[in-house]
Amino acid sequence: MKRWTMRLAALAAVAGAAVFSGGCLVKETSATLCLEPDGSVQWTVLQRNIHATGDTPADRQREEDEFMAAAAADRHPNAVAFRALGGSDVRTEVVSARWPFAVLTEARFPDIARVFQQILDGIGEVHGQSRLERNGDRTTWTITLDYDPDFERPDSDDASDIDSSLFADDGPVFFMRHGQFVDAVGFDITDDGRVAKLTDLDDHDWNKDPHLVLSVSWAATEAASTPRK
Repeated sequence: MKRWTMRLAALAAVAGAAVFSGGCLVKETSATLCLEPDGSVQWTVLQRNIHATGDTPADRQREEDEFMAAAAADRHPNAVAFRALGGSDVRTEVVSARWPFAVLTEARFPDIARVFQQILDGIGEVHGQSRLERNGDRTTWTITLDYDPDFERPDSDDASDIDSSLFADDGPVFFMRHGQFVDAVGFDITDDGRVAKLTDLDDHDWNKDPHLVLSVSWAATEAASTPRK
């Protein structure tokens, strides 16, 4: 399995990292997903130190100019990807128009499980399910992954629009402002229960263990439960 696919699959595709797929642009990427107790999410991607590595100064200038023009018009890969996933209130901000550049992109989604199911549906070699389950005050997001090297999904125009640069270089971080993370498998939760991050799964042997289940649970009120790592 390709490394970016492996990392993408590892969190219902959430932890991958790559440079802009349309050229020789390099970026440092961080991704923050702010969850609400109902499962809706604000997804923010910040790309910093954006610069081209083309062979000639002219190539580098052209690549950077094209990317920044697309960002200014809200048509760069991350904005296109958010819209392909059904995001609303998609917004692009050029944080720094001076070289090396910085661009922030964000969007809202009504259901985190649904948006990650769309991402999983576009990954070859992986069968996956992303679902939310509610039980009283507690909600659990579960991602189930099964690796099959012989399985390839048919090409999809929407899938091709989902750029891997939506995901941070070292994995996205999940925040819970109104509520508290209380339990997890495959995530690390901070002591205050407000932040959860995917455990490093780079060493997971998919050939030996092709089945993987990840989950994170949260309570709608902080007094509902005591968080743990």
